[in-house]
Amino acid sequence: MLYAYGPYHHGGQYFRSVLDSAEELGSVYTDDIPVSTEELLHPGYNDTEYSDVTFSAQSNRDDWTRQIAGDNQLGAMFVHVVLTAHTGPDAAAEASKGWANDQLFNFENENRSAFTWVTHWDSAADADQFAEAFNRTLPNRSDDDVGDIEVARAGDHSVVVLAGPEEFRDAIAINGENADVETILQSGAKDSVESMVSVLVDTDVALATGRG
Repeated sequence: MLYAYGPYHHGGQYFRSVLDSAEELGSVYTDDIPVSTEELLHPGYNDTEYSDVTFSAQSNRDDWTRQIAGDNQLGAMFVHVVLTAHTGPDAAAEASKGWANDQLFNFENENRSAFTWVTHWDSAADADQFAEAFNRTLPNRSDDDVGDIEVARAGDHSVVVLAGPEEFRDAIAINGENADVETILQSGAKDSVESMVSVLVDTDVALATGRG
């Protein structure tokens, strides 16, 4: 529900920030249209353009398959909503600033789904802030899915969230860094991915999809 409501709530706030009167409403649709939900969330922020990225994922295991239909770009709005659900709006606003691109990759076996979410940020500081904000939400979450989340760094500008059972997370290899990242589900288990921080993804929110 939070994600479905977000564009209306933040869209209204965006109108209030860029318009002096209702008579100017038409200009919102004809002048400088926001290129991403980051711009919608942060009017006037000086870097809201998408970054060109090459993100990919593959499965080398028979028991887990890639579900390409589940791939999606989630965007800064998704970051903001996930964090708002379990922390203060100010922290969520700051952590969603600096979003540059992302891609969600879906894997499935007979029993459940799992995800890798590759995010790219304008700066290393923005990437740090996103990861740290996720970590701060953990104490506010009480369901069993919290233990199924890890986060790894892929260079200083990219953060990869792994969401799934331990056997899935232990078999993920991350190749490349920053704007060129591939996540591979290996055929055999490997040592557990080294986590920089523990992270939080709300399952109900994670199933939503978005744009920028």
